[in-house]
Amino acid sequence: MTFSFLALDRTLGVLGVATASRSLAVGAGVPGLDPAAGVVVSQAWTNRVLRALVLERLRAGVGAPAAVDLAVARDGGARFRQVGAVGLDGSVGVFTGAETTPWAGHRTGEGWLAVGNLLAGPDVLDAMVEAFHRPRPPVRVATDAAVPAPGVAVHPDGMTVGAPDADDPAAAALGRRLLDALRAGERVGGDRRGRQSAALLVARVQPVSIAPPQLVLDLRVDDGEDPLGALARLLALRERDLAQPSNGVTAPRTTVTPSDSFAHQWGVEQP
Repeated sequence: MTFSFLALDRTLGVLGVATASRSLAVGAGVPGLDPAAGVVVSQAWTNRVLRALVLERLRAGVGAPAAVDLAVARDGGARFRQVGAVGLDGSVGVFTGAETTPWAGHRTGEGWLAVGNLLAGPDVLDAMVEAFHRPRPPVRVATDAAVPAPGVAVHPDGMTVGAPDADDPAAAALGRRLLDALRAGERVGGDRRGRQSAALLVARVQPVSIAPPQLVLDLRVDDGEDPLGALARLLALRERDLAQPSNGVTAPRTTVTPSDSFAHQWGVEQP
């Protein structure tokens, strides 16, 4: 009843997910993202608990295929589910239960996953993949991953983590690519019941998990006649906000470490 695209850009150190559906508030139930672990969707006859189970395994260092398998094995209704994940190592895991409403399936590659059910047909996923990988101008990289700027760390996998400045072109660029993928899928039929809601989550990779996760983009349209159009408008507004100095609510210059994660969660200014 939903189609989603999940992706990790290891070069720029960002990851995200976009999802759309003819169900109310898809963003509340389907996607999950931990910047220190990976990204996940639980859809079809959605079991929201599966998101937490997959992210828990990813945090423990389990690859995405095994994380998805372990979560699904604990679900008595797995035959109705569709679950997908991308880990920070670029691994991809996906499961579609035998009784998931057709057409259902997926497309995968290194660090990305297109997955959907109750679709107009496989062309939906093919269009999403083509749009996501369409050549685009290079994104301005604010830091050299080999020599991070102050306040920027290097993840054990070699990715630059944390946001070097408020203007975050890498996260915004991934958000646009994910949204382009959904719009391409919708143009060839999308969810065959129609459209109602959509959501977009993007974050910079972080070295430690905190709650709530620090997301650069956390946008959703819960009910609308053109949810992807409305989501595009929200993305443009968020990009404008990112170009402004921090307003004290967000902390664009902070890379969270285990020693300061508690203070960061409670809004204590970091040195």
